[in-house]
Amino acid sequence: LEALGQDQTQACADATTIAKQVHAFGETGFLYEIQGGGSAPFSQCAQQEKLVEFNGNAYFGENIFQGENPYVWGTLASCTNIAAQMAEVIGKQMAGKKAIYAGAALKSKVRKFGTYIPNVNSYIGCNGSPSSTEVKLLTTKYHLPLSAVDTFFHYDLDISTFAQSAQQAMVQFKAAGVTTVVLASDPFSVGFLTKAAAAQNYYPEWMLEGTAATDTDNYGQTYDPAEVTGHLFGVSEANATVDIYGPSSPAGKLYQKLTGHAIPAETDGNYAGLVEIFDALQAAGPKLTPQNMARGMHALPILGAPSFSYGTWSWNQSPTGQSGAGEHSSLIDARFVWWNPTAISPVDGKAGSYVAVANGKRWGLGQWPKTLPALFTS
Repeated sequence: LEALGQDQTQACADATTIAKQVHAFGETGFLYEIQGGGSAPFSQCAQQEKLVEFNGNAYFGENIFQGENPYVWGTLASCTNIAAQMAEVIGKQMAGKKAIYAGAALKSKVRKFGTYIPNVNSYIGCNGSPSSTEVKLLTTKYHLPLSAVDTFFHYDLDISTFAQSAQQAMVQFKAAGVTTVVLASDPFSVGFLTKAAAAQNYYPEWMLEGTAATDTDNYGQTYDPAEVTGHLFGVSEANATVDIYGPSSPAGKLYQKLTGHAIPAETDGNYAGLVEIFDALQAAGPKLTPQNMARGMHALPILGAPSFSYGTWSWNQSPTGQSGAGEHSSLIDARFVWWNPTAISPVDGKAGSYVAVANGKRWGLGQWPKTLPALFTS
């Protein structure tokens, strides 16, 4: 329940124990499956205890992190940054054009977007309502009519209700004439959504935001094949799965060097999270305090590399792209990918793998091409 943001009491008890009994400077909520680090309740309690949370508030907006400064940080993209990235991609490449990658009944229609997103206030404020950051950018900067981007379904983060929510959303989206479903969700929900859509003979475009491992081969292989073949594409915050897991990943190379053995399959030892902690502690300088660490992190140059697990990092650039403004979530760029059902995944040797356009090139704010790249080319 704490992971779902539903148990503030237990979260605060945990934070108090770590701060007052363990006397720790900081804590990290390691990534596990789709749970992205320390929960929102724990992050809030950590701030109250003056305990640094190195990986909290997964995908939350920068305004939440600012309210918990200098204690809460993250390695995932903030939804503020995701909203700006998605607005640029949709506004430049897709808006006002026909849904050419939808099924036969929809491909001749001008795109109408429907967003499937958790019922979490911070997420909704970024890209889950007509007044959200993303919609405001699309309607003001890119001049989309509100009617093209005002369809949303907010689902509860309770896995026992995922199937029912997916069915309800697909009924709503089909009736609303949505041609393009934006997946601001977890990967389990995508599986339920694609199955629910197929049951209705509804074949929209499926557009990734790249959240919560929806853009990894392992989960892509669980989606309804008829729904996603020729229809699933979009933004991917993560790098290629082989850059996250396996012997050629940064984690795999380091593990081999240190142990003389190959890293266990589909693991990374939370390499990216440990690198973030190292960066933060180094940036703090000789006197380790949360305040010194924050000043140092905001002054760091852009980090990462094209093949780094989670792309390019910056705590200096704001989530809207302003240099020197500072941020608390590190990831600032993304790839563009499409689903190839016959490609053999280098991760597990099974059919089904994401293919990156432009040889895996990553784009940040202000850098996205003006036209949608060629997709489903093999």
